[in-house]
Amino acid sequence: MSRGRPGELPAVRLEMENEWAWCGQRRLDLTPRAFAVLRHLVERAGRLVTKDELLTTLWRDAIVSDAALASCIRDLRKALVDSSEAPRYIETVHRRGFRFIGPIARATTAVSAVGARVRGSGADQQPPQAWSPGTGRRRWWAETRSWGGCGSGWSRRSTGSGRWCS
Repeated sequence: MSRGRPGELPAVRLEMENEWAWCGQRRLDLTPRAFAVLRHLVERAGRLVTKDELLTTLWRDAIVSDAALASCIRDLRKALVDSSEAPRYIETVHRRGFRFIGPIARATTAVSAVGARVRGSGADQQPPQAWSPGTGRRRWWAETRSWGGCGSGWSRRSTGSGRWCS
């Protein structure tokens, strides 16, 4: 992907195999449902996608209100640094649905998961390796926790209570 001119809107790119979305060089932190909504909109870029179409396609077996969809769209706009007042990526068609209006880069395929670099919040990080008897649980757990922010697992708080971080 080439870099755009200064002031040019970064293109959105989807990696279907990893369910990752990128805005320019920045990987978006999206839930699986938000990724599915973005994918549906990008695949129909420039076209009105009704709320009913999104709800019946992406929430097939669940009974949800428009609030669930509105929450996903809000999360997408936040990740894309977009707004409903001056949309650059997702346009709201009042009382009908949404339209993806931003630039789109060609979708890519993942080359290899082994040794792949993951873009986090600024610095590249190497994903933790799978645990094996020779790795040592403590070292593996420390690497896993340092890689996943608060940790991909149980996190101990100073109060003595804990929480599960994903």
